[in-house]
Amino acid sequence: MRRITTWILLFVFASPHFARAQMDLHAHLDLKPGVGLLLRGDFDSPARSSKWDDRVRTKASSQSLTAFESPPLIVISFYGHPFFSNPLSFDWKTNVRDANETEYRHLIEFVRTHPLFEIAKTPREAENLLSDKRIPIVLSIEGAYGTLENEDDIRKWVDERGVAIVTPFHLSEDHFGGVSMMYKFWGFAAAPIEFFKSMLITGFSCLSDFCKSTVGMTGDGRVLIDSLMRHKVWIDLAHANDIEIGELLPEFKKRKLPILVTHTSPREIYPAERGLPTEVMNAIIDNDGMIGLIPTEDMMKRSWTRSPCFSGLVEFKQSVHEMIKVLGEERVVLGSDINAPLDGLSPICDVKPGQMLSPLEEKGFYTYSQWPTLGQYVSPDTSWSEKSLRHFISLWKRVAQTRESF
Repeated sequence: MRRITTWILLFVFASPHFARAQMDLHAHLDLKPGVGLLLRGDFDSPARSSKWDDRVRTKASSQSLTAFESPPLIVISFYGHPFFSNPLSFDWKTNVRDANETEYRHLIEFVRTHPLFEIAKTPREAENLLSDKRIPIVLSIEGAYGTLENEDDIRKWVDERGVAIVTPFHLSEDHFGGVSMMYKFWGFAAAPIEFFKSMLITGFSCLSDFCKSTVGMTGDGRVLIDSLMRHKVWIDLAHANDIEIGELLPEFKKRKLPILVTHTSPREIYPAERGLPTEVMNAIIDNDGMIGLIPTEDMMKRSWTRSPCFSGLVEFKQSVHEMIKVLGEERVVLGSDINAPLDGLSPICDVKPGQMLSPLEEKGFYTYSQWPTLGQYVSPDTSWSEKSLRHFISLWKRVAQTRESF
């Protein structure tokens, strides 16, 4: 029976519908409720971005998810900023909770009116949707604060609504744990107290390299992680700092769980704690897992190519190739973080005489309608998308193996 299922999936994944685009490991299709006035545009309006450095305009919306633009599988993440989601209220937990509830309602209405899409609560449901040539949506929550505060919250979001992936830590320290420090100014802007603490502890030497958080998981954070694992949630390490990673990796190994980093950039070009560390890559090699590379110039502070003419497209393509070289193509996908207030990818700038450029190469990456083209640009080999999609589902099965029988 397993062999028959495998051949069915091979046929489905190899069809033109699924070969044209990479899956998306982390997307915010409906971020307006979560960040308020920081984002121009909303879920039900056309995407507003028109150039690669449109940081605050929507790059995707419900209208972006057409049969020709959508990935074959998409992880949609709910997020609410404690302050920007509702600046008039200082009940920050409620602000986060309300934003995520609004985003969830919008998504439910979308799938109700668009039968091509369906929420997949389990890997088996995802396989069935793919077999029916429909598009599975996998649910994720970014930042446990305010939304996953207790067992009742976890039962509602995970057991009832089907959230499969949780990024427990995010941009600011909370009662679950610390923050993964970003590059220099942004590290200071997001977590000024932690930034200064890191400077003092290192005698300011971290300024010449990069500063790290001094706060790992708290007692509440350990309780949260244990509960999420018992509910068969796949823990995303994208915003975990080095201390938290040091605690979590042995736990993943003990439980034989695959590693997941949904939207990241290699530390070689993003020298910050937020960049993907060697320890995590080694853990993926040893214990299996998957990463999503984020197509933004904001997480490229060094160049692979060292070209005097910096192109985000060229550097991102090289990031994909470098990570595939280390981890294998089935373990590397794209995680767009679409609609987050980030730049896209700048166009090709070192154009040779007579060289013909595609629209993507001329304008850069700035809208979700370019998603299939971006995947083909960084890797023309269509087997990459097929292998990685199958691998994602096989890894998800490992996480969910006691929730359902295979």
